[in-house]
Amino acid sequence: ELDHMDSDVRITHVVLGAFNTPQFEWARTTIPRKPRPVGTLYQPEVAARAIVRAALKPRREAYVGWAAVQAVVGTMFFPGVLDRLLAHKAWKGQVSGEPLDLAQRMDNLHSPMPGDYGPHGRFDAVALRTSLQSRLGAGPRLLAYLGTAAIVALSVGLYRRR
Repeated sequence: ELDHMDSDVRITHVVLGAFNTPQFEWARTTIPRKPRPVGTLYQPEVAARAIVRAALKPRREAYVGWAAVQAVVGTMFFPGVLDRLLAHKAWKGQVSGEPLDLAQRMDNLHSPMPGDYGPHGRFDAVALRTSLQSRLGAGPRLLAYLGTAAIVALSVGLYRRR
């Protein structure tokens, strides 16, 4: 519709990976262990910078964090396999070994949590402050092409060695 109307409005689909936000402290859960994000964690400022970049220089899609690229490339090439893999890997990766008292836990399902939790969660020690992939603007298509080129080059190199 926007293109049809020659609108100046531009939309960028921003695909986010895993971020160190406080949502894991108040999101509703029924698992008796503390939840955690899956994959490589980034500080929330990484997402904020990418969103500002998308607002200032709109493009069709922007990917933030390696996990976002992996998920998109995986669903491009191996959608069913990726679903089954994540059903096992993501399940184990999204819970920590720390117990959680579900009876005492407050959540934000029906109302907001009181207070200001700030932008950071409890994973500051392991969250990355920058994403090279995001800074370069390397999306799934570019990385898929580079990966395919690397596989072809490796195959040709191994064939020539014979």
